[in-house]
Amino acid sequence: MEDGMETTSFRKQIIAINLRRIERFFLTTVGIYLGISLVWAAFLLFRTRTIFTFPGPLLVLIVTLLFLAIVSALRKCPPAMIWRERCVLALFLGQMSLGDYHFFNGFPYPGVSNVYVLGIICLGIFILLPPPLFAGLILANHTLYILQVLRPGISVMDRQFLLVEGTAGVILAIFASSLLYAAEKKSHEREQALLRRSAELDETNTALRERNEDLLQITAIAAHDLRSPLLALSHLLDEIGRGDMNPPEQGRFLREGKRTCATMLAQISHWLRTHTAEAHRRENPLLGTDLIPALAEAARRVRPLAAKKGICLDLLIPHGAIPVRHDPDALSQVLDNLLSNAVKYSPWDGTIILELSPLDRTRCHIEIHDEGPGIPETERPFLFQKFFRGQNQSQSEPTQPGSGLGLFIARTRIEGMGGAIAHTPRTPHGSTFRITLGDTDGAA
Repeated sequence: MEDGMETTSFRKQIIAINLRRIERFFLTTVGIYLGISLVWAAFLLFRTRTIFTFPGPLLVLIVTLLFLAIVSALRKCPPAMIWRERCVLALFLGQMSLGDYHFFNGFPYPGVSNVYVLGIICLGIFILLPPPLFAGLILANHTLYILQVLRPGISVMDRQFLLVEGTAGVILAIFASSLLYAAEKKSHEREQALLRRSAELDETNTALRERNEDLLQITAIAAHDLRSPLLALSHLLDEIGRGDMNPPEQGRFLREGKRTCATMLAQISHWLRTHTAEAHRRENPLLGTDLIPALAEAARRVRPLAAKKGICLDLLIPHGAIPVRHDPDALSQVLDNLLSNAVKYSPWDGTIILELSPLDRTRCHIEIHDEGPGIPETERPFLFQKFFRGQNQSQSEPTQPGSGLGLFIARTRIEGMGGAIAHTPRTPHGSTFRITLGDTDGAA
């Protein structure tokens, strides 16, 4: 397949080269033809004191102008147009016919065979055709030349000279055409090899850039996910360091610190499993398990935090199991992130709703509604971008600003499951974050 494509590419390149060369070839051969005609006319004038005229020069000029117009039009056509190749062959035959016309029209006057030989050699040098095709066309045309030379009315010596001269010109033209065609083909092959090598290097550079971005993403995610547990651990150590705790309290704080360390180690192990040398490869399988227990567990984990602000967290789930393919660990992390954000931005004594809505047998929506200040319209296009921190987020924790990675991580994890996440504003204020899981083609 690759060889076929390379052959097609080479044919297109040869056609483009021929169209450029034919213009120069026509001008060169016309100049040679008119020059020989003038020399021949001057010779007749000197020898016979008469001017020998024939319509050849005028015909050559007309045909040349026509050919140049055709070439100009063909060069503007798309490279894939099949008529370009056929017209190049027609122009080749037309130019060869012009040389034959001059030879047959002027035969058997001296010097006419020179035009034939020069025309054949110029064809071999200027126009690139596959060697078998070029040789076949030239030999067929040379047969006509031989038949003309063998006609009665010419001496044996002149006949032998014309045969040797014409045949030598044909052999030289075929040899030159073969060499030039082979050289052009080798040049094209080298060029294609360089292009392929360049493409391979571009792919390698792209893979390295993606790998570097992936490593930066891992670093950013690690910084985000480890920050809260480390702050909690630091707080526990500060409490223990004060020295005014009784042994039971110290034991409780140490156990809490151990659980925090275990959480961080579990997160690190998860990153090492999921982010392998192959960038963006998902190792965790998608399980078609019921989503209701996952939402109920997420609500249970966040309710103590919500209770501190008097916030009511309602869980709205349908009756019956909702089995949808998902990554349980990734979904838990996303729900924890979105629910903790909802608690952070909701007012005291507000309400947060965690709702599960099936779409069909393979798709569902998970929606989180809050009563916070909402997202300004100017910030919504950037909401899920890495390191974006909105105005409301900056004001919520002025002493401990967020990293701007939470929603980016949520989008990355949901898209890794083949799902989608979106934000819509609520009226009069608040936000709704909608997660679509399952087959998202055509999902609203």
